[in-house]
Amino acid sequence: MRMNNISNAPQLAKALGYSGSERVRLVLNGTSKPSFAMLEDLARVFASLNLHWLITGVGSKELEARTTIAKNHEFVTRGEISALLERITSIEATQKGEAQRHRRKAG
Repeated sequence: MRMNNISNAPQLAKALGYSGSERVRLVLNGTSKPSFAMLEDLARVFASLNLHWLITGVGSKELEARTTIAKNHEFVTRGEISALLERITSIEATQKGEAQRHRRKAG
């Protein structure tokens, strides 16, 4: 879901799956801070949301050119994913070639 489609507390509450919007309204107007559960919900619904920005105000609102990977809470860039996929493809091709050479020798 895109954050740009949300313009008020009721819309955000609905996007987060909350039955009411009061706790969202309190956070948005600065009366209270978001709970850890609310931060988790925001991260789940808005995958590109930069939680560091949300908590500290530092950086950009959205993560740029990154894809989240649920492994050790780390971020992996698309470039890193592409390089890894290319490496896997190369290894598979090498293994396939070696298997074919082995079959020829055995045959």
